[in-house]
Amino acid sequence: MEKNDSLDKTNFRKLIEADGKDRIQDRLNIISVFLGEEEHITFEEMLHLLREEGYDFEPRFVKQCLNRMVDLG
Repeated sequence: MEKNDSLDKTNFRKLIEADGKDRIQDRLNIISVFLGEEEHITFEEMLHLLREEGYDFEPRFVKQCLNRMVDLG
């Protein structure tokens, strides 16, 4: 499973960098935490996981990142 997660992270990195958006590392950190979960989680649970990892992102920014991740496939 770790190999697939690594491939997913690599693919998302390329797609996010191609997007030309700012805060690339922040976006990748959000994706990394999300991909580290095996279960389906709620948005609130995602915010909690990010806080546990030491991140303090605005909920709106997290939602934008997750929505873009869905758009990118």
